[in-house]
Amino acid sequence: MITIESDVIGVTNNGPDVITGTAKGPSFAEITLAPPVTISGTYSVTINFESQNRPGYVLSKTLEITSLLEPFYAAEVLTSGSAKIEDDVLVQEYVIENKSNLPDQYQIEIDGDKWDYELSAAETPSMPVASQFTFVVTGTIDSIGVDDTHTVTIKSVNSPTLSRSIVTETELDVDIGLSELLPQTGLPGELVTTTLVLENLGQATDQFEIQLTNGRWSSSLSATETIILRPGESDSIVISVEIGDSGTDQLQLGILSKRSGELLAERTLDSTTYTVYMPWVIR
Repeated sequence: MITIESDVIGVTNNGPDVITGTAKGPSFAEITLAPPVTISGTYSVTINFESQNRPGYVLSKTLEITSLLEPFYAAEVLTSGSAKIEDDVLVQEYVIENKSNLPDQYQIEIDGDKWDYELSAAETPSMPVASQFTFVVTGTIDSIGVDDTHTVTIKSVNSPTLSRSIVTETELDVDIGLSELLPQTGLPGELVTTTLVLENLGQATDQFEIQLTNGRWSSSLSATETIILRPGESDSIVISVEIGDSGTDQLQLGILSKRSGELLAERTLDSTTYTVYMPWVIR
């Protein structure tokens, strides 16, 4: 048989707070709450004492517990790893850390400068103390330019004054591959052609403007003045030159990126008249 000779004087919580009391009798009892809970404010807990010598005999004690724990709310939002860019879509992972001494929930907001952004979650579930929540931001790269900025903001549900933001800037790589131009030779009036291969080595779809500056001789392009290429795509540019009566001529070709506004490459094409010498016949 169990006899309680004093009030239970100790209730230990496996969370951030420990509540203790003052003994009112000769014995001391300490009870551990299981599973661990976070204690805040005043609440009641009932503790059952079951006899091992007298099966079925249970004695209960109900306690009013007032926690000395002061609510403290804090949080952080961080990027998780580097951003990934594929098929003109930016993917960035974020982590929210609950640094409060109480569970909390957070609303998530996204604000972009030029690109369109979406969140994988608009709010978190209730997050226990010291827990983390991962979410993903995706951005559609659909405008001219090499960079953009977006801001992620989290707001506490339990503490409306708590708000944290992080600003992330993305800068795209813009680059091309362009084959060399080989010198051309032909007879006067002959139309000779040469082919270049243009490849987009950048991270996003780009429009490339082909700039052709003629020399003395007439020349033309088989392609349009603007070529649109996705990352990794390539296209051919055919240049035709009408050989003049004599001598050598040069033309200049440049590739301009519409996304960056920069001239990414230049090539010079040399064309030469092939002279035919007639043999002398002496009679």
